[in-house]
Amino acid sequence: MQIRILNQVYLPELYNFFSEIGVDRKAFSIMAAKARGYLVYLDDLPSVYANILKQEFLSAGADVALPRDALVSQRHLRGIIIANLSQINKVLSKLKRQPSFLRQLAEALREAIFNYNYSSYRWRVRKRTINIKQPLLMGIINVTPDSFSGDGLLSKGRNLEQEVKNKVAEFVKAGVKIIDVGGESSRPGARPISASEEIKRIMSVIKVIKKHFPRVLISLDTYKAEVAQAGIEAGASIINDISGLRRKEMRKVVLRYKAGAVIMHMKGKPSNMQRDPFYKDVVSEIYDFFSQAVKKCELEGISKEQLVLDPGIGFGKRLEDNLEIIRRLGEFKTLGLPLMLGTSRKSFIGTLTRRPVEGRLAGTIASCVLGVIKGAKILRIHDAREIRDAVLIAKSINEN
Repeated sequence: MQIRILNQVYLPELYNFFSEIGVDRKAFSIMAAKARGYLVYLDDLPSVYANILKQEFLSAGADVALPRDALVSQRHLRGIIIANLSQINKVLSKLKRQPSFLRQLAEALREAIFNYNYSSYRWRVRKRTINIKQPLLMGIINVTPDSFSGDGLLSKGRNLEQEVKNKVAEFVKAGVKIIDVGGESSRPGARPISASEEIKRIMSVIKVIKKHFPRVLISLDTYKAEVAQAGIEAGASIINDISGLRRKEMRKVVLRYKAGAVIMHMKGKPSNMQRDPFYKDVVSEIYDFFSQAVKKCELEGISKEQLVLDPGIGFGKRLEDNLEIIRRLGEFKTLGLPLMLGTSRKSFIGTLTRRPVEGRLAGTIASCVLGVIKGAKILRIHDAREIRDAVLIAKSINEN
């Protein structure tokens, strides 16, 4: 079952307003619960329980939107709860006395709302724990000759060690905590390279970073288990897998080394992902993929605290899909894991602005700022200083 919070009517300034008019502090939580309105999407509801749920919410002064034939339907239904937090809490308490399905649903709803409002995470990456409270920046180092963004270091023909050293120093100065090293291009239409060639490319970069920036966390952008293992043994702590940990061999590597891992959604593979991708509901499909991937990881012994979710902007997505994902990013928060967003210089920005790759900074900043407001906790970027400043201002305005 999916439980996604579609919207939350909530003013961050609410407590300030209460204080200004002299409301008793003991009443804050009671009144805030009445002011926090939710639209909660549910699917796969047996019709009999869907109708009980509607009656319980009606009795609390709220409602559940159901199909018009819900009373006579024998099928499983979808519904949307329309209620404030106070009303939801009242109904959840009453559902404890209902049949087991509704009791389980109440626990799932309680967990979903808690996850949605959760704002800090612990990400376990090998022997370190990253406390994610404010958005983290992940700087991109492409060791390729054919990167879509034009920044592949192998295409520059200059001293690789110096190039890497300069770029990482620039990232660190701008506050970047994680360097994402990629040895194979994943741009649309890219052809794969061998694992041995990919390992050869990344090893020299990892060596430079470990030598000059020993405290910087290294992430590997790879979907090959042998590359991941080699990179981790050389000093990487995170695997950024565009294939979403679909391969059992990759999950074994993550488990064995207790590495951090990014589960990214991609329809198809880089060589064919942009050939007429289609979604009935892109957010719902990605949500299902994430839910199943996380369950599979947990069953095999990988802790949820090792995982981060990335909806995969531009990976088997149309323009409208990319925009929908960013607009509805918060719906993934109910899964209880930090969200990563990678929009930097991507083609959807070029499509909208008609700018070449080198002219997409403003579009990247706009998408990153909106992503953070919607719930992104990690931004995978090329232009660290500008995005750091934009996010800082947006967060300061939105939270103060």
